[in-house]
Amino acid sequence: MWHDTAIELWLQQVSGPGPTFPPGRKRALTEMSGNARTPTTKRFKTQHDFNILSDAAGDEQPDQATPKPLAGSALNVIPEFEQPSPPKSLPSRASSSHADLSSGHVSAISSRGSKRKQPGDPPSSRSASPTKRTLFDSHVTRDSLPNLLEIPGAFGQLARAMDGVSNGFAVLATRFDGWYKELSTGQTARDSLMFEDEGTRTRARLGDDPPLSEVLRLRKRAKRNARILCSEPSWNSFVHSVVLDMAVRLSTYHERVICEDITRAPISQAEVENPSQRISKQVDYCIALELEDELLVALRDAGVKTLNHTLDFGVAFNPISVSIETKPASENGTEGTLQLQTWAQAQMDFLRSRLHKAGRSHVSLPILPLVMVQGHQWWVYYFVEHPRSAGQARIKQSLYTGHLFGRTDTTLGIYELIAGLHHLIEWSECQYRPWFLENILYPILDPQP
Repeated sequence: MWHDTAIELWLQQVSGPGPTFPPGRKRALTEMSGNARTPTTKRFKTQHDFNILSDAAGDEQPDQATPKPLAGSALNVIPEFEQPSPPKSLPSRASSSHADLSSGHVSAISSRGSKRKQPGDPPSSRSASPTKRTLFDSHVTRDSLPNLLEIPGAFGQLARAMDGVSNGFAVLATRFDGWYKELSTGQTARDSLMFEDEGTRTRARLGDDPPLSEVLRLRKRAKRNARILCSEPSWNSFVHSVVLDMAVRLSTYHERVICEDITRAPISQAEVENPSQRISKQVDYCIALELEDELLVALRDAGVKTLNHTLDFGVAFNPISVSIETKPASENGTEGTLQLQTWAQAQMDFLRSRLHKAGRSHVSLPILPLVMVQGHQWWVYYFVEHPRSAGQARIKQSLYTGHLFGRTDTTLGIYELIAGLHHLIEWSECQYRPWFLENILYPILDPQP
């Protein structure tokens, strides 16, 4: 990540106006194609060509190399998932759009050969794309978590639990001799912290540890996927789904929650506010609540179509508590983060509208834990809507960067993953379920005048 001032300076340097042409004049093929047989004096294949033309023209100059931002310390925003290493590549001028982060203005840098805008043409759809509007006009603040000891209530409890998991503390409930060989860091004091204190039994309360044989098999498959650069569907089918199934199956609450593939579950525009500013950004998985049969019958009798911001039949009557997006390690994490943010905003819209219809607008919305998976690494974020103050017109929301709480290329990392997911499942059952039933589901079934 880079300093915002450096980014703005870089954008000013690379996003200036391109060459202009008189109205009505068609561009020559040599100006439009980088592979033209006879290049113009503005394009040089080699330094030799440039030297010859410079001698003849005198004032002709070669294209300047695209400047890059100055290196700096990481911003307190969503990480690029391979930190502390800098980004592997910068966006190319030919295909990317650059954003002025200070004003929210987005200017597209056209590729060579693109169609020029003529007088009377309709506004470009690219310059006002819903993706850019969502990213820059959503009033969502991205930041790192504040001091964990200062975060109150259930949010603080979950954040501190995930912080402990990210440091490898109490990720195993029991001790087996075979685990020391696979998990030992060589530091006896630290190794002992992997196992929970027998007096607390917190880890055992959440669920069971997976057998070492299953973990080793999963690690082998994950390393294979990374080695041969498998596609996202391959990662989802043979690695991520296995992790999630293992976590739910071994959880204390395995009969109360489900993990569902929602890759094709679009946001329902009818279920959210400001539909013109929403786009159907799907995520890959979710952890959701199972409801009792009598509640399902009552909901269908009442004509309720969904309890979520999507009409997908797979989770229509399973309130979503944790949303999960996956990306291969080779892809930039920005798009995945935008998908999670847009999805979480739509879920907040849905919950807020239901509270309003139930006459419970005074009730605060819960946090929404989000999980971003990139290659081996699993990160947790928290989407929060801040209570409105008197006279405040805009809704203020924050997307907090949490912790890297596990990875699939190490044995210990997989055990951390299962422990972290067990904490998220416990939060879903013990915190989100009571809030959802009291404030959303029961008012739907028994509306008050």
